[in-house]
Amino acid sequence: MHTSRQAWDDACTKDLEDTWKIYARLPSMATVIPTGAAAQLINSDETFLYMLEETRMICGLQQDLAKWASRRFAEDGFERRWKALAAGDRKNVILEGLYRTMCLPDMDDRRNFCPDSTSEYLTSQNGDAFLRMLKEFLPAGRNAVISEPIHIPHPIVDRLLTLSPADEAKPGLKVAIQLHRSQRTYCLTTIVWNTCLAFVRSESNTLVYGAFKFSVLVRRERNSNVCEDTKGTPRRPAEPAGTKCRQISQCSSERLRLCMLEMWYIGEESRTWTQITSMQ
Repeated sequence: MHTSRQAWDDACTKDLEDTWKIYARLPSMATVIPTGAAAQLINSDETFLYMLEETRMICGLQQDLAKWASRRFAEDGFERRWKALAAGDRKNVILEGLYRTMCLPDMDDRRNFCPDSTSEYLTSQNGDAFLRMLKEFLPAGRNAVISEPIHIPHPIVDRLLTLSPADEAKPGLKVAIQLHRSQRTYCLTTIVWNTCLAFVRSESNTLVYGAFKFSVLVRRERNSNVCEDTKGTPRRPAEPAGTKCRQISQCSSERLRLCMLEMWYIGEESRTWTQITSMQ
């Protein structure tokens, strides 16, 4: 295990534990949300647009994760192979998933609501803690559509994010609590997804096939949306844009996820999330 990665994890864990020493003493998060700030949330169109986009993004990630995990559990013996990992190797995989996640924007703030995101917890019980969290994201049916985010229960977090009847009558507080819950859900979903991808890479003896497969898939997806009239691309349509270019003014979330997967399989670590999103 790389000592610097372990030192980073130790520091993050200490920060999280210190935060939750404070949070655990609170009766509810509603007690620390300023009334004025809550009122501004309910009157802000930007807040609601943000919540809609956040919900769409979480549902998309969870849908992809559910499809991937359901197939791996059913066909590839994922659970058996996960438990067969040596404890040190399993921790390395989880550390990689955590590190990749925390390199994304705003994840430090989101992780403040995830006391169950430490490597110590996720590696506990011979890796069963991680498997339980992964299974929480699986809907009842393999082909079920996730239209609302699946939230991971936690006794202390749930208590903090539960409003009293009096606070329930305050729309601004309800919005603030929903934002906190979404932050937690997005962070945990991304941690689990990145850990699964790190596990796949750790098992691969060679990445050539994976790189080829995803490169072809992404290239085919991009080329299928090129406007022949203006020679534009899905990310940067030429002007004046043709009909097809106007319909695809930005990278779809699905195409962006394919790009992320492609980067994982070919090991392209130099490209940051900011560079990816700036292409849109």
